[in-house]
Amino acid sequence: MQKSIRSGPCFKAPGNMGIITILLMLSFITNAKTAGIILKINKADSPGRDTILSEMIKSQLAKHKYDLYYPLSVSRFYRNTGFKLAFVAPETVKTHAGEAMMFLDCVIQYGLNPSDYHSKILTYQRLNKLVKLGSNEGIREKVFFDMMLTDAMIAMINNLHYGKLNPYYSIDEIDLGITPKDVTGGMLQYAMTQENFMNAIELAQPKSTAYIDLQRHMRLLTGVYQLDCYDTPDSTVRTMAVNMERLRWIQHDSTIYVDINLAAFELTLHSKDSIYRFNITIGDPATPTVVSKNIISRFTVTSNQPNHSAGFVFILANLSIYGTNERQSFKIPAQRFTSGNIQLAQAGKLAELLSVTTGSVNRLSNIIKNMKTKQVRNFNLKKGTEIVITYLTCKVSEGTLITYNDVYNLDPLLELRLYGIKNQFSQKRDVNN
Repeated sequence: MQKSIRSGPCFKAPGNMGIITILLMLSFITNAKTAGIILKINKADSPGRDTILSEMIKSQLAKHKYDLYYPLSVSRFYRNTGFKLAFVAPETVKTHAGEAMMFLDCVIQYGLNPSDYHSKILTYQRLNKLVKLGSNEGIREKVFFDMMLTDAMIAMINNLHYGKLNPYYSIDEIDLGITPKDVTGGMLQYAMTQENFMNAIELAQPKSTAYIDLQRHMRLLTGVYQLDCYDTPDSTVRTMAVNMERLRWIQHDSTIYVDINLAAFELTLHSKDSIYRFNITIGDPATPTVVSKNIISRFTVTSNQPNHSAGFVFILANLSIYGTNERQSFKIPAQRFTSGNIQLAQAGKLAELLSVTTGSVNRLSNIIKNMKTKQVRNFNLKKGTEIVITYLTCKVSEGTLITYNDVYNLDPLLELRLYGIKNQFSQKRDVNN
């Protein structure tokens, strides 16, 4: 397979994005006085050509409907922009074609696979050929390339935000724009109006600290080793990509929340100014604990001993977190598993911290001390605390990559689906314009 003809190495940091220049774009600005000025064209010919272009775009959209990853999204994009070329437009001084091509050329820095973005079609060689044509030449070829590049960018935006293999939202749902928060729908159109196109596209990514740290480390790693974006990355990069994918599936924007990483056997409470960590046990591989996003709004106390961890139960929508006094369970690998629920040491401390951070109870321990023996009492938090249960086999801490055992053996299959398949739409036929 012939690789794309690239203008240079992948960019290494967001700060470099504004100065990346591709030589092929020089043909766009030869006669311009200032970047952003539209070149003069024959006004008499313009209306007729615009009509031909508009009809050609509509025709190509219909013809290649099943060759596009997000056909409805691409159609909406062109409809919203007046059925004009988005990238391959010789009349304009400046388009974002070069930046879009560079972005697609270096998707490995984002834990994505280049073969998922029409890499056989979107080559610099083909783009160079098209931009050298006159405004009335090769309209059909220009429209086809522009349409496929638009589709590739929309696919990348969606994959950056939702992930390529999101188990909660199907590609059809995303394409229809019926996800609860359709944050990606107009993102490409917005990016086209921005001076820094790449920074605008990057806004699609999750905002969690875990994801940001992994993405920065991935950029550093791939930049140092100068990986060929069309070769299968090494195991470290694949592991990072797998976990970046998982972090796209469950996103949150809370500042006070509970994070459970099953692979690390760890529960972490993030408050405004502190982080508290607790050891946990999880479901065994036969009955694994489910990855999910929940709200902790109440807990139950069944003992009048504040330090008696087994007396606490935190009720979630689809599972419960139980306190336990068996601290040895957290030290012996074979005893770190349950039948599905999560067990927690120092459950009383977590209950106290949740009560304080949500403004529910100032001194929970004093209330519990006054409880009658064997009395059961339910505590409702004034404000529910978001709890995110993830399965991450690596993380970045203070610039160092830390890995955990893949106790559920989930990484190999996810790696296969990300890198072992030609692309996520491998059932689609090869296309020729």
